[in-house]
Amino acid sequence: MQLILAIFCMLCSWIFIHRLKQKNNKWPKTWPFLGAAFEQLADVDAMHDWILGYLSKSRTVVVSMPFTTYTYIADPADVEHVLRRNFKNYPKVLLGDGIFNVDGELWRKQRKTASFEFASKNFRDFSTVVFRDYSLKHFEILSQASHNNQTVDMQELLMRMTLDSICKVGFGVEIGTLAPNLPHNEFATAFDSANMTIKHDILSRFIELSQDPDNNMTDKSLRDVVLNFVIAGRDTSATTLSWAIDMIMSHQDVAQKLYGGAKRLGTGFN
Repeated sequence: MQLILAIFCMLCSWIFIHRLKQKNNKWPKTWPFLGAAFEQLADVDAMHDWILGYLSKSRTVVVSMPFTTYTYIADPADVEHVLRRNFKNYPKVLLGDGIFNVDGELWRKQRKTASFEFASKNFRDFSTVVFRDYSLKHFEILSQASHNNQTVDMQELLMRMTLDSICKVGFGVEIGTLAPNLPHNEFATAFDSANMTIKHDILSRFIELSQDPDNNMTDKSLRDVVLNFVIAGRDTSATTLSWAIDMIMSHQDVAQKLYGGAKRLGTGFN
């Protein structure tokens, strides 16, 4: 019994000293073994605001968690060090060998392949139809919500629209995250039928590239290419559109001008 009591007192003293040492710490307060897990869970619904609060006090924030440690940086010099001056030193597992991570010859090959595809007239025509088609689906969902007096999450809806768009344009697949009961688009259907035997998507171009042994493109490389283009085409576009809509709705005078301009174009405008 005395041994248990002694161990308990030592444990309490250790925790007390551990917390006392962090009294003036600008980083999240931690607990032994658990790190900052409790504090992070308390702010799970406002994670970005939580870490931003610490970054406003210190340009570098270290968050200890069970079995791992996260380091957040907001100093331009540190960002330049990681992304430019000492690029190869820092692992970037998520994006693998995609265009955002690689450097040198592999980067040049991926950029050349993507830029060649982006510059082709067939790809531009194809992507124009795809983006127009999903914009119409997006508009129909908003119209139905307005008619039924429903509230919609614009950011989630835009994430769905841009994900559908980039998967269709980038990889030639229809994943259908937008509502399935949307109006039929005859022009888009005719265009798809006419191009059934011709691949305009970016992934097909990279698959062709991988067939040349000199290019060193593996299945993992193709997976990384897919992930990089999905993130580039979905998150950035949807976030930009969400922010633009939020700014417009915060300035009613701008919203009225945009509405007036759209109204003057008439219903026959495509």
